[in-house]
Amino acid sequence: YKRQIVYNKGPLFYDALRKKMGDALFFQFLRTYFESYRYRIATPDDVLKTAEGVYGQTLHSEYQEWILNPAHK
Repeated sequence: YKRQIVYNKGPLFYDALRKKMGDALFFQFLRTYFESYRYRIATPDDVLKTAEGVYGQTLHSEYQEWILNPAHK
């Protein structure tokens, strides 16, 4: 199951975020995430928290759909 998330669903989650946030905010999120967690261990919640902080809105439905729902696509 974890392999499926990382190699199959993980990239689709980031694609869903990019489509929802738009390119400018998505790449700002990636920069912020990289700067905040460089040389540290980050959790999935850290990814979500950083994305929501940059976006200014909840992204829980995308996280639920692509990461937490094992039956998705």
